[in-house]
Amino acid sequence: LMGDIARQCPALLQDGMGELIHEAICCIDPVYPSVCNNAVWALGEVFLRCAGNPAPLQPFAQEVVQKLIVLITGQSYSGDDDDDESGMAISGLVENASTAMGRLALVNPNFVAPDVPRFLNAWFDGCSKIGDPTERCDAFEGVLCTIKANPETIRSASTNIFETISGFLFALVSWHIPANNYSPSLLNGNYAFVAFPSAHADLQQKLGMFLHQLKVEVGSEQWDHAEKKLPVNVRKLLREQYHL
Repeated sequence: LMGDIARQCPALLQDGMGELIHEAICCIDPVYPSVCNNAVWALGEVFLRCAGNPAPLQPFAQEVVQKLIVLITGQSYSGDDDDDESGMAISGLVENASTAMGRLALVNPNFVAPDVPRFLNAWFDGCSKIGDPTERCDAFEGVLCTIKANPETIRSASTNIFETISGFLFALVSWHIPANNYSPSLLNGNYAFVAFPSAHADLQQKLGMFLHQLKVEVGSEQWDHAEKKLPVNVRKLLREQYHL
């Protein structure tokens, strides 16, 4: 309900915003995955409406980030059983957490930037799985502004820089996968990647700029080494769509 109100009539939440955020945070418990998923989605909607006004979120930001990290990285799922109502088994939880983290970063990237090396590669993966284009756009925008606030993240997110490069590139590729086509042949078979959605052309431009900055950051030698390990169609996509 809180998320729906935040989306349709955010003014109604103004007076009790702090209490509602606190209650939603308390519901981020994967022991109760459906409740947890709804709470994370609702917080993401609230964060979206706080753009340009980080003050209401300041008291809660650190706790929210820590809880979302657990969900994004899968630390909440023990894997001890096959119950679909346990931990990360619930559909959409990682995606909602990745979106909420991105939207929180768009309110103030410094809420997220200090901790981002701990979960950047998992965040890339979570962003790539988001189905809703608007939510995916917000998540990617949040990733970019967080990295801008903490540029050392590119080297500190993993002991192997190639993991970070590959993680970002495959997240980027998710924008170019045709609808309902997840065949492994996309990577090495007949070229079938599609253009970036025109509705989000501004984001494509930002991602392209980041790609070129990333190449400069890691150096041509390391970049070329990483690029040679990419599937042939991903290399073609980078050449044709991003001039790399």
